[in-house]
Amino acid sequence: MDSINSMSPKGSFVPMPKITFLIDQPRNLKCDICLLDMEFGAPVARGTERPVGTPAMLACGHMACLRCLDKWVADKGTCPFCRLKLEYELCSHMMKAKPVDRESVHLLPKTLPEGGRLPDQCGHCTLKTSQKVAERLDAALAQPFREARERYAKTKSRKDLALLRGFKDVMDHAQNEVLRRKPQATWMWDW
Repeated sequence: MDSINSMSPKGSFVPMPKITFLIDQPRNLKCDICLLDMEFGAPVARGTERPVGTPAMLACGHMACLRCLDKWVADKGTCPFCRLKLEYELCSHMMKAKPVDRESVHLLPKTLPEGGRLPDQCGHCTLKTSQKVAERLDAALAQPFREARERYAKTKSRKDLALLRGFKDVMDHAQNEVLRRKPQATWMWDW
């Protein structure tokens, strides 16, 4: 119970942003970097620049205005408060601050204090990796699939049909995995 009661922002630390913004609804938010007021407001249309004072979150649970966090992370590659390294391990791209508004707050991944995790690579690189794996799997299965299809055409046996379906299921699963990751790579479900 203590952890739920202590989730209101302590300066720039907001370990449970969904509870903080949706339930506690804090007032008078200030960016601890530039000291400007921040406003938890209405969502902004895609492609539109976010207003000055848009709050943003980092994976560690720290919050400041989006412009300050973007600049800091681009310059230093760390959180300005706890110095957590914000570089993906496998692809070396920098994690981005997640803007927080009435719509995007629902899509924020769990912060590290909430039990969230940092992915090994950014969404874009994860998608590219998944596509490469699916393509290689398809290429590796192509010849065995053709052979199984020819064998089934001759035998019409249940065993050969099951083998043919098994190859197809593996190929479908690989492609479905790529498609499943596509929205994650373009939205906010991972840090």
